[in-house]
Order: sequence, then structure tokens, then C-alpha cells
Amino acid sequence: MFTELTKKQQYEQTRAGLMTERSSFDAHWQELATYLRPRRTRFMVTDRTKGDRRNQNIIDNTPLQAARTLQSGMHAGLTSPARPCFRLTTPDASLAEFPPVKEWLHLVTTRMLTVFLRSNLYNALPTLYGDMAVFGTAAMSVLEDGEDLMRCYCYPLGSYAIGLDGRGRANTFVRDYIMTVRQLVETYGRTGTNRRFIDWSRFSQTVRNAWDRGNYESPIEVSWIVQPNDGADDSKLYAKDRLPFTSCHFERGGDEGTFLRESGFAHFPILAPRWDVTAEDTYGTDCPGMTALGDVKGLQIMQRRKAQAIDKAINPPLVGPPQLRQQKTSLLPG
Repeated sequence: MFTELTKKQQYEQTRAGLMTERSSFDAHWQELATYLRPRRTRFMVTDRTKGDRRNQNIIDNTPLQAARTLQSGMHAGLTSPARPCFRLTTPDASLAEFPPVKEWLHLVTTRMLTVFLRSNLYNALPTLYGDMAVFGTAAMSVLEDGEDLMRCYCYPLGSYAIGLDGRGRANTFVRDYIMTVRQLVETYGRTGTNRRFIDWSRFSQTVRNAWDRGNYESPIEVSWIVQPNDGADDSKLYAKDRLPFTSCHFERGGDEGTFLRESGFAHFPILAPRWDVTAEDTYGTDCPGMTALGDVKGLQIMQRRKAQAIDKAINPPLVGPPQLRQQKTSLLPG
């Protein structure tokens, strides 16, 4: 007998499906990160704020500098903050030259560039370009912000998964991350004009107990999912019911029917560029990082062997008279 899934179960099912589809890329991405961007992946949410060394396999940092040069070059060439990187126009070229229309287009372009400069867009884009060049896939959200009008967040590879629509465009996004109890309450609990009031109905009993005990820095695993809203209805009041995309933040393992925030978007808020895609694949299948990986690994091995050769030449395994040639020797330096 078929049992109808609850809303949270549907979210969990979508999340599990997307993460399973992505899993075949994980090993390759981890190898790319090991040699090119050691700290730009997060396959486990518990990796948050961990300062362990991750560059043990890097002897020569030339590939890392090359990746950084590539991302800087893309940023300077495509979206430089020092000059206008776009200009608004209309499909009708003659209409675009009509003085009132031309003036309006120039004014809107100027205002958009001002908003971009005030926000963190130009700080986030180089990271996006770097992920795309090294891993073939990247993701960045563009969200409304009360202080800067808009704010961008570039997410580490391994923490998210994406899904595509029938035209091969990203239209579903899910991400796992960690927030402390204090961050959860400040972000999702204090929603009204009275900042002292906390809406505890949004949180699980685990969060409430941690807050009561003063464990404000306790980590809580959270998931965020954005997907098409198949039941969108313009006549409804709330954004989660009437907008084309629905959004939900919820605690992993939290109480059934309890959500941190349910909302909606008029447009898909995630930019998910991929360097090169094969047919219907969801994730990028080729990029400069993937192409150069063999050379990068070979360079590290060559540099390691060269260092060993220099070590033995300067500090040879053994120096002694010919009478000792029949004795047991060690080939270790020194």
C-alpha cells in the first residue's frame, strides 16, 4: 500500500537522490583538490573550521599558482570591477538608440554596477571561476541582503548537489552545512521587529535544550533545498506557495514538520556554471584542472625524486676507504 510522504520526507528523498548521483565524481574531485586546491572541498560537514594541513602532496606549487593566474585572468577579462563588464540593450537595435530608451538603459546599467560594487560580488566571482577551472563545476547563490541589497555565497565543492531541468539548466540545489545554535537562533529565530522574541516553533528540541543549557556553540547539521514549485499559485499569499521556486532550510534529524525557514524565489538563485559538459551529464566532465592533473602529479613526483638525488649528492649514503666495501651499508642519506 502506497504511503504519502510528508514534506520533509520528500525533501530528504530529493536530497538523497541528488547526493547519490553526484557520488561518482567525489573521488576525482578529491584527487584534484589534493594537488590543486587543497582547501576548497568539503565532503563532510564536520570539516568546518578545521585547520589541519592538507598540502602534504605538493612539493612544487607551480600548478597552484597557474590555477590562481587562470581565475584572476578570467575575473579581469570577464567581470573586472575596474570597468563596465556589460551594457543593457533591447532586442530591437533601433529602439535601443531612441534617446529616452537609451538614457533609461544607461541609468539602469549604472545603478546595477553600483549595486555590484557595494556587494561582495567581485570578491565571490574569482572563487567561482577557480572552482569551475579546477573541478569543472561551481556553485554560487545570489540572495537578497538587508544591508547591501544583494550578497553572494560561493559554496565549497562536496557540500552541495545540483539537478537539471529538461533543457539541461540547473533548477534544483541541495546543500549540507553546519551552523551553531547561536547562529541558528539569530538567523531563523529572531524574525520579527522585536529582536528579543525567539520563535522556538522553528527549532527541534535538541536546539532548544542546547540554548537553555548555554551551549551556544554546539554544531547543528542543516540542509537547504531549492527546487521547482510544481504547485505554484499566484493567488496564494506566501512566497513558498506562489513563486516558481520553493526554498526550505531544515535541521537534519530534526522534528517532523519543523522547518527553519520556508520561502520562495521568482528566479533560481543559484549560479551553477560548468566548464564543459558531456551530453546530459549534470556535472562538468572536462576543465583545465582535469586536463593537467597527470602533468601535475608527474611534476610532484619529479620534484620529489630530484630532491632525493640532491640530498644523496650533497650528503651521500657512505664515504669510506675501499677496505670497507664488503661491509653492510645503508643507502639512506647520512
